[in-house]
Amino acid sequence: MKQICNIFLAILLLSACTERIDIHTDEAAPKLVIYGKISTDHQRQVVNITRSTGYFADGKPEGVHGAEVEVTSSGRTYHFSYAGNGNYVSDANFSGEEGETYQLQVRLDFDEDGIQETYEASSYLPHRIRIDDIRIVPSRIFDQLIEIQLSADLPEKKDGIANGYNLHFYHNDRALNDSLKNFSTFSDEYINTRRLDTLTCYYISEKRDDVDLMPQDIIKVRVEVITRDYLEFITDAQNEISGSMPLFGGPPANVRTNIRCREKNMPVMGFFTAFSVDEIATMY
Repeated sequence: MKQICNIFLAILLLSACTERIDIHTDEAAPKLVIYGKISTDHQRQVVNITRSTGYFADGKPEGVHGAEVEVTSSGRTYHFSYAGNGNYVSDANFSGEEGETYQLQVRLDFDEDGIQETYEASSYLPHRIRIDDIRIVPSRIFDQLIEIQLSADLPEKKDGIANGYNLHFYHNDRALNDSLKNFSTFSDEYINTRRLDTLTCYYISEKRDDVDLMPQDIIKVRVEVITRDYLEFITDAQNEISGSMPLFGGPPANVRTNIRCREKNMPVMGFFTAFSVDEIATMY
């Protein structure tokens, strides 16, 4: 009798697992997405403005045109013009200055009620790192991996607040970690010295990076010194992309933003940041 009951229970569970459930997913209203960067590179600086798409939508987010975009700092104003694909480019080349604070202002009628909204953000531009050496050596820990080791002087912390660092790596001018998902970041919050010597900052993998290092190949390291707020934004975005860990952990929090609408409680995503840059290259 007990065996019959167990068979009946198994059949009941299997049938329950195969029941079809229809889930209706309504599309959320599009949100404004603003992503702007001011760097110490002397170039046309860019602010990108798009509208979010549905979860199941194909293709890239739609660029938003018709905005008025400007960046100000220490009494100087830089105007930006639309260049297509949601990109607004500064009318002239300029480089961000270390120790300055930059304010972004975007005027746009995103909700199409006939009245422009003003979206604002600001970012301090940290002092740059001073890189003096990189070494490319076989890993002493992991077989078939190559280490990139960095030596540099770190900048001072503003008001005791830790700096963030965003590292980019290149092999013969080809970027190895150019997507936000693969950004390599760290903070100097628990670093009590301003000197880094032979810090292993990246492992080159032939399989992952599609790199077969040969004599006279060029390896370049570019280090951006970023604010702690921007570092937290990158971390939030990477966690959102990677999904919940462990698998059945809590739902991810919204990716934070420093952009606000002045007049209304309009939802907006993205980030505005300013950062300093130093880079160095070496031959393998």
